[in-house]
Amino acid sequence: MAKICGIILFVALILAILNTSASEGQQKKIRQKREWIIPPHNVRENVNYTNREYIAKIRSDEETRTSIRYSLTGSGADQPPIHLFTVNRETGLVKIHGVLDREKTPVYYLRGVARFLNGSHAEKDIDLRIVVEDENDNAPVFNLTTGAVYERSAI
Repeated sequence: MAKICGIILFVALILAILNTSASEGQQKKIRQKREWIIPPHNVRENVNYTNREYIAKIRSDEETRTSIRYSLTGSGADQPPIHLFTVNRETGLVKIHGVLDREKTPVYYLRGVARFLNGSHAEKDIDLRIVVEDENDNAPVFNLTTGAVYERSAI
């Protein structure tokens, strides 16, 4: 009788371990929804990007199901300097309309907004950080001074 109880206990323990392992494996397979696709954005100062079609792209997964309208908020978009960065409302392509100066503004913190046609938010707003990379636009200045030290001079 003790032998049968031991076997039953052993089988129950194995089944419990297998059940726990199976449920953990299922939890790992749950896909997290991707809300935005957005690459990092670094641009160089004193470079004219205005002739490019875009410098970045924002996209919501919701646009595969319905029409989305994109917009930007923040310094450089709807705050001074206004309209330095704009986004195409239908495609999400971000365009720049001026030459940047790192000494004035080293980083632009914008927020991308995706809305349904009725005006409600399609996704949570996304931070769009545009870093202005430095260019050495001031040549170094050296002031040369000539002098003489005589041999066996005092310290």
